Amino acid sequence: MSQNEKCDSIRLIVALPPRQYFGGNDWQNALTIVESLRPSFPNIFLFDCDAYLSDSDAKFAAQMTAARNFQPNVGLSLPNSSYGLILDKRAAYYKKRFRDYLTFPQHPTPLGNVFADELGVPIIMLWDHLITHAPQFLLGYAPVQRQESLPGSLAKLTDGLVRKNFIHYVPDSGHIEVFDRLGVWEPGSVRRYVVPGHNIFLKDQQEPPNGLIGDRILFVGNLSAGGAISAYGDDPVVQEIRDYVTQVKCKDWGTAAWRAYEAIAAQKVAAGIAELHPDHSFFWALGRPLTTDVVLTAFRTTVFKSLAAPIDFYGGFTDPDFVADLGRSGLFNAMGSVPFEKLGEIYARYQFAVDITHTPFIHGSNAKVLNCFAAGGFMFVDWKEDLHQELGALAEEFMYRSADELNSKIEKLKANPKKRLEIIQAMRLKIANGLNFVAFLSATIRDAAQLARN
Repeated sequence: MSQNEKCDSIRLIVALPPRQYFGGNDWQNALTIVESLRPSFPNIFLFDCDAYLSDSDAKFAAQMTAARNFQPNVGLSLPNSSYGLILDKRAAYYKKRFRDYLTFPQHPTPLGNVFADELGVPIIMLWDHLITHAPQFLLGYAPVQRQESLPGSLAKLTDGLVRKNFIHYVPDSGHIEVFDRLGVWEPGSVRRYVVPGHNIFLKDQQEPPNGLIGDRILFVGNLSAGGAISAYGDDPVVQEIRDYVTQVKCKDWGTAAWRAYEAIAAQKVAAGIAELHPDHSFFWALGRPLTTDVVLTAFRTTVFKSLAAPIDFYGGFTDPDFVADLGRSGLFNAMGSVPFEKLGEIYARYQFAVDITHTPFIHGSNAKVLNCFAAGGFMFVDWKEDLHQELGALAEEFMYRSADELNSKIEKLKANPKKRLEIIQAMRLKIANGLNFVAFLSATIRDAAQLARN
């Protein structure tokens, strides 16, 4: 059955994110994917996580009744697995603040999941950053001080992830290797994937009416002041780790921040600081804000400063005041945020864009670079082995490992616009022929339905 062939037998229930989470972008992203799937899967039930988390018991009961009557046979968490993990059915959810909803209580095993347990359907869990998001949901969101750290984290991760009807797809071979090595799950029990491009960007390629912007470079994403790590105060161990990981990443762009964190944490464990062992809650609580905020901002700032051309920065919705301050400092031109579906027009407008991959990734990447090429733009991205394996030599045309390599590739393609266009066309063909969400999800949804039948 082809990816576009209509499938009436699959009844898909989709977990939609709360509208306010991640600046509303996850909700918008999820709806975009759903609409792209409807021609192939006409029977789709949208399960509103807002109703589950925030509405009255009566409204949630009505949603559950409607979900049961729909009789789903496959579940899907969009745009990532976080919203599948939220669906743990317990009354305590109705009593807590939103941030508290993101944390399972400290029970030996999590309680049941609405899709996997109550409705009894396999749920496709598309991970984004497994090594930071899974601990956030299963161990706790709040900072954990060293003196408060408790062992037992690995067992809790296993209990939360290795569950009937959970089908995990992880976009990073490095993340899979970490959890394999730590014994969180059986090696080979999860599936790796490359985050595909969104089909809405694969429209007819058109030149911008006023020509390409060539005197500035585009960046789309976020930066954060990293306030979460301030909860650790003047802890000298935290300060040493923060400085070490940041320096390693900003000096050697090809080194994954998580690898540097694991290395110095192991040194500290050998020196007697047991709380930095991966079985301790402190290890995961520190690793998340360190790689997600502190190192990411430092690395992106380093790359920005290395570029020869000014930067137009779109985004910044996670910490708009911080981004505005950096814009006023002259680091870049702060252009504000635009809706997800409008990004294609932005990508196509610039001669070149640069991405600096979210630093929790080890070998994986997100959909941004593929979306840019799909829209007819050109995006350079720091070297990521999983995407390179997927694309082969084509990836070498736009991946960089250093400032010299990045600036050299920009200058060579500026002087050769025909080559730039050939790379864009080759990438669009790759994306259209399979490296897109409709193709990927069509296959995974049908696989999950077959699993349910078996």
